[in-house]
Amino acid sequence: MIRYLQAARQPFLMPVIRRGRKLDDPRGPSGINAFSTWEEGGFGIDTLHDAHKRPARVSIGVKYRYDRGA
Repeated sequence: MIRYLQAARQPFLMPVIRRGRKLDDPRGPSGINAFSTWEEGGFGIDTLHDAHKRPARVSIGVKYRYDRGA
């Protein structure tokens, strides 16, 4: 679906599941979990793969919100 929307030049927004190595892995985080190490929000580029291993490069926006008492 991502590749289809990109080919059609349609902007889209979607949530992303955090996958990859965890933050406490000795080799360091990978995949979307790597964005969890940022101190502040921002934008980055990541490559997602579908079930057939076809890549799709996407811009990732990270926004942190701290709730009181959390």
